[in-house]
Amino acid sequence: MTRKSRREVEREVTDLRDERDRGGSGIIIGYEREDGTLEDGDGDPIPQDDRDRARVVIVYESEE
Repeated sequence: MTRKSRREVEREVTDLRDERDRGGSGIIIGYEREDGTLEDGDGDPIPQDDRDRARVVIVYESEE
């Protein structure tokens, strides 16, 4: 395993987000609700197709 600097990791995450914004399969960060649905930070549902195409999916569990 290769160690990376914080700056390198931040650049990679930014690149993944940019790819997603261009319609690619970048990174998705979502929040899982009690019913199992995944929502973005604005509360909008994230379609399963988008999750399947993403290279990285980070899921936070709801504390509700």
